Amino acid sequence: MTKLVTTLTIDIEDWADEWAHAEEEITDDDDIVRLVQSMPTGKVARMTVASRANGQTPDTVFATDKLLLYAGARAEVARKVAARYCEQEVGDHTVQVREFLGGNQDEEDQLFVLAESEEGIRRATRYILSVVPGHVFGHLKVLAAHEPKLVGQITDQLIAIIREMAKKVNE
Repeated sequence: MTKLVTTLTIDIEDWADEWAHAEEEITDDDDIVRLVQSMPTGKVARMTVASRANGQTPDTVFATDKLLLYAGARAEVARKVAARYCEQEVGDHTVQVREFLGGNQDEEDQLFVLAESEEGIRRATRYILSVVPGHVFGHLKVLAAHEPKLVGQITDQLIAIIREMAKKVNE
């Protein structure tokens, strides 16, 4: 049997230079929240990894390298599968439709299923009826807290958009 690679070594010199140049201290979650308000998330992530590798950020603030690598790999696998589309007949048109639907990506044993399967239809329905309204409600609360007069206007626009989408897929 071939000897298996069991250790990865990753050069993060560019990330460490980026962190050192920014001169930012990252010692807790509040520092991360503060930084993402003025820097792209990816830059904050790279700097936090470099800061932790250099002993400045406690392990309790950011997952270990193995967990970060695993989370990134899982996200990349999910992204690749979610990007798969196939042609389907919808009314008189041929359209591109997702080939697979995933579930809750936080669950380790969650499988992707064919979108056309019973489980795929169940997941699509659940997403539209459960997840989407939760996202909408969360953003409506933001508007209600900061620009209450927009809530009705945005709601009316969203309803019109949904009706237009439904009309398009039923043509």
